[in-house]
Amino acid sequence: MLQRDAKNYRIHSVSLLLSQIEVRAMSDIDPLLPALQQALEHAKQEAGLAMAALLVTDITCRRSTLYFSPNRVLDIRQVSLPGMTSRKKEVLPWLTRQIANAGR
Repeated sequence: MLQRDAKNYRIHSVSLLLSQIEVRAMSDIDPLLPALQQALEHAKQEAGLAMAALLVTDITCRRSTLYFSPNRVLDIRQVSLPGMTSRKKEVLPWLTRQIANAGR
């Protein structure tokens, strides 16, 4: 499930995997979260990445939650992103700013 819509990126020399899952309600994903978080860590380790992240997008309420694997780049495990649904147009610019600020 994690690999269905996953893309690799390099942001400010940080290699990462960003996967996206769309749901009709955030509660739809709750039972799967522990397994998905384990899969994030496994994907990060297997590919030798600095971090892996899962963007869960509620298409009904037009909001997303971004879940991170444990990493040394950002001290965030999850963050709510109200109004953000586009990985490319909204989440990547937000994530780029977070990584840039973490490097300061």
